[in-house]
Amino acid sequence: MIYMKKSIFAGLAVLTILFASCAGGKKVSANKSSEQTEITGNKWVLVELNGKEITGKLNNKEPFLVFLNDGSRYSASGGCNTFGGEYLFGGNGKITFKPGMTTMMACDDMETDKLLTEVFRNANNYTLSNDVLSLNQGRKAALAKFKKVNAHNSLAGTWELDYIDGSGVTFNE
Repeated sequence: MIYMKKSIFAGLAVLTILFASCAGGKKVSANKSSEQTEITGNKWVLVELNGKEITGKLNNKEPFLVFLNDGSRYSASGGCNTFGGEYLFGGNGKITFKPGMTTMMACDDMETDKLLTEVFRNANNYTLSNDVLSLNQGRKAALAKFKKVNAHNSLAGTWELDYIDGSGVTFNE
């Protein structure tokens, strides 16, 4: 009898936690500002880093930032490695980035990767103006600026296969 009561209470506790966590997630997405909605789901190309203009590709790759549509994850590249983690919007243009995964490739130019990682570590607010997203620290000059890319054109162009993983066939074959 005592064992059955403990089981029932444990089951109710688990259900309460599950319902509370689901309700919390819905509340966050319902309170998104129109700016936050515009930022998420789009690709942003790096155009300025620490006041220095960034043009074109680095290591044959375009430096970018994407806020994934799931509402909590981002993915970025400085032109060599891809890294990402979690982000959290706060009120009044506040934003926090939490580090997560990263690839560990070696490239000729890794300085942009290093500096962009610092941007995500230090940025605590953002501004959005004329399709340019600025990540800032306090009221200082922007740490990085990204230009929104038209999603319909982001896949246009010439593609080159880098590698096929796990195929057991050499690249030339």
